[in-house]
Amino acid sequence: MYKVIVFTHGELGKGLLNSARMVSGPVDDVESFSILPGIDTDAVLAEVEASVHKSEEAGVPVLLFTDLFFGTPFNLLVDLSQRAKFSHITGVNLPMLIEALSYRREADTDLRSLIPGFLEVGKSGIVNCSELAQV
Repeated sequence: MYKVIVFTHGELGKGLLNSARMVSGPVDDVESFSILPGIDTDAVLAEVEASVHKSEEAGVPVLLFTDLFFGTPFNLLVDLSQRAKFSHITGVNLPMLIEALSYRREADTDLRSLIPGFLEVGKSGIVNCSELAQV
């Protein structure tokens, strides 16, 4: 089992988690953190760090998703990676998140070995439907 945290600009992470729950049912021990206009980013990072450390202390690996390569959540996690251990994927989308949530309960699976599959599902969920219509 591993913990999933989604850390995004605005309410994107909360929306993704709510949508994932609509598709795959209820999930527990999943968190979302947001960077909002005027928010103290150090305070948000402290909350994320506390959540990561709590999971670390319990021996639970953490998978952190961010929305934008080199965006604020991404940059804050780069800083946090100097003090905490977690896996980090940026560019989160709904197919990728659903896939990651579906494997959380696999007790004998190494989180790092699952990440390439999450990335592939995320990429395969991006399709130019206009081209499909022409085929």
